Amino acid sequence: MQKVFATNAGSRTVPSTPQAVDGIYTSATLDERSHELIVKAVNVSAEARAAEIKLNGVDVSGTAKVTTLAAEPQAENSFDHPTAVVPAGSTVEMHAGKIAGELRPYSVTVYRVPLQIVTAKVR
Repeated sequence: MQKVFATNAGSRTVPSTPQAVDGIYTSATLDERSHELIVKAVNVSAEARAAEIKLNGVDVSGTAKVTTLAAEPQAENSFDHPTAVVPAGSTVEMHAGKIAGELRPYSVTVYRVPLQIVTAKVR
């Protein structure tokens, strides 16, 4: 879990909604060194949740790399089960500053969107 957050810090905050609604928590940052937008979403619920994350003031579209870490709260890696909790990679299309999809139960999901030229209206 620490690695998922530590390697996706970003350098400037981007306003996003929702930030905390019904067990879903989100944050967004720009990583100015890698020229990527990083969006993190946490679902603390025992149920999968549909979510639409809107980035306020950023109109970006493209394919986002997705890393999801999801498992039951009591799950842990061990010598007998070394891959009980491991991140899974995928991709998702982002349109007009919005990411829509389903967040797995008890999960942390990180979206990394490469930016060409960004005209962010960050206030």
